[in-house]
Amino acid sequence: MGRHDPALGVADRRYERRLLAAWERFVDGAGLASGVVPDVVGQSWMRCRSAHIDPALEHAPDPLAEPDLMALRQRHRELIEASRPVMMQAHDLLSESATMMILTDPTGVILQSEGDAATLEAALDIRLTAGANWNESMSGTNAIGTALSVGGPVRVHGAEHFCAGIKPWSCSATAVRDPASGELLGVWTFQGCARVSIAIGWRWQCRRRPASKSGCRASTPSCGTAFWSGGLETCPGQRMEVSSSTTAEVA
Repeated sequence: MGRHDPALGVADRRYERRLLAAWERFVDGAGLASGVVPDVVGQSWMRCRSAHIDPALEHAPDPLAEPDLMALRQRHRELIEASRPVMMQAHDLLSESATMMILTDPTGVILQSEGDAATLEAALDIRLTAGANWNESMSGTNAIGTALSVGGPVRVHGAEHFCAGIKPWSCSATAVRDPASGELLGVWTFQGCARVSIAIGWRWQCRRRPASKSGCRASTPSCGTAFWSGGLETCPGQRMEVSSSTTAEVA
């Protein structure tokens, strides 16, 4: 555990107040506050305005019905299977950390989640659960949707979210791509309450099995390795380090 610097907490609270004031002016029709709103967040807010996202939204749209979710998971079964070792380790490593780990499909629909039980339960209130769509066009600025929009790592903390009901949360996410083809496979994200500052560094590699002359996947798997590591800065500023690596097979 690191030592807490009280000045950091004060600075963070001041930033949140300034950002919230900037958001209130923005949703009332003003422009972006220069020097207050980070570029990636401001660009996302502008996309949300253009898409007529309701800033008063309390949660994401309701999740898919179970049969539709099962069908979606079947379509992305290779990605889910490749992620299984990491998700299993997240169940243990993130226990009692006030944090959860999520895997989505390429459109931002949650396929599965693991982590702290209390956080998983709290996430139901904002529909941060399997089958819910967290694309920016549905749920405003958030790490999942914004990572999909920019195609890379994103951190969205507290008041940086566009929709009011999601502001109590903090999240970091990155797009998952096939390193050979560049194909977007989905999004990895860590989520927690806004008092948990999530700083995640990760690398995901997966290679599909080579196709045979007939066009079918070869029976011998080609392995990729998923690496994730990071720190969770919790109130009152303590830091817990977590890391993992695992080998995954992608059919």
